[in-house]
Amino acid sequence: MLKTLCLAGALLAVGSGCGALGGGSCTDLYAFGLSVTVVRASTGASDCGATVTISDGAYRETLMPIQGMLPDGGLSCAFEGAGERAGTYTIDAKSGSSEKTMEDIVVTRNACHVVERSVTIDL
Repeated sequence: MLKTLCLAGALLAVGSGCGALGGGSCTDLYAFGLSVTVVRASTGASDCGATVTISDGAYRETLMPIQGMLPDGGLSCAFEGAGERAGTYTIDAKSGSSEKTMEDIVVTRNACHVVERSVTIDL
């Protein structure tokens, strides 16, 4: 009887999804796999006007900036994408005549969500 209960409990835990055996549970959070900050090399300031595109095989996404305020009153921004999508990405950033490509940026996944990778690109 005890073996049957243990087996039933283990099957229920496996079937109920992430975190069941570890005591935690998944959230409804929609996690981004990439957070890209573009910085002007000449000034060190965030470049919210840059164009940032990510790709992984046939998948391609143009990221939109999410702006925020710095404690000193300055503007900061991050380009977020690859929502709930693990993969190996190429990031292309362009601003004016400056352009930079970063390759082989790996986004992994845990039991519930992707694990965000933060990347800074100096243009």
